[in-house]
Amino acid sequence: MKMAKVLTAGLALTALLTGSSWAANGNIGLFFDQNAALCQGAVPCGPPVRVWVYGLLQGATQNGITGAEYKVQVGNDNNPDPGFLFNETFDPSATVIGGAFNPPDNATRGVNIAWPACQVGDGTKVLIETVDILNLDCSNTGEVRLTVVKHDFPSNQFFQCPVFTMCDAPVYTKVCLGSNITTCRNPEPPFPNNATCSSSGTAFVNPAPGHNCTVAVTNQAWSTVKGLYRSN
Repeated sequence: MKMAKVLTAGLALTALLTGSSWAANGNIGLFFDQNAALCQGAVPCGPPVRVWVYGLLQGATQNGITGAEYKVQVGNDNNPDPGFLFNETFDPSATVIGGAFNPPDNATRGVNIAWPACQVGDGTKVLIETVDILNLDCSNTGEVRLTVVKHDFPSNQFFQCPVFTMCDAPVYTKVCLGSNITTCRNPEPPFPNNATCSSSGTAFVNPAPGHNCTVAVTNQAWSTVKGLYRSN
């Protein structure tokens, strides 16, 4: 059984590395608008501000997804980032375990989502969840980076990355997301270098002056999105 798992992981990694150098199998993006055009926004003291979390379809997932596994890192590390409250809302038709933003740093977390049918969205993006961000501290005005990273307890030791599952029942193939896919250390003994690591999309709360990560996610605008994820 272990040999079969290693073979499966090796085939998956080969498929990833022979595809596009950027987001061969998609991304998870965080946006401050429903059209997925703004990946930064002000969250002042006052009413909550909504962020839309989209699955961006490409490569192996261009025909849709059946699940996702990920976490959103708040700040540049896993240290506590006080002052913000995140209220997550998922598709009621999906089975959801855990949370991407909750509990807050530095507690361990991650979300697993499974839909009963293939999700194709508008053909380019699939809405995964919405997050209402509340700034609890009126003096909390500095820039905070949000980054989509691996679940703190990945369901498969070979996938140390944000994950989509494909619409290929009954197999439900897992694929890593992001532009920085690489081979990395397996967390299980004897700790071989046969896992896959990556991170995915980013967004900025209260962006610093001059910081601009505005993008458009349309069938004609993937080159712009590629540039965004390369720069971050």
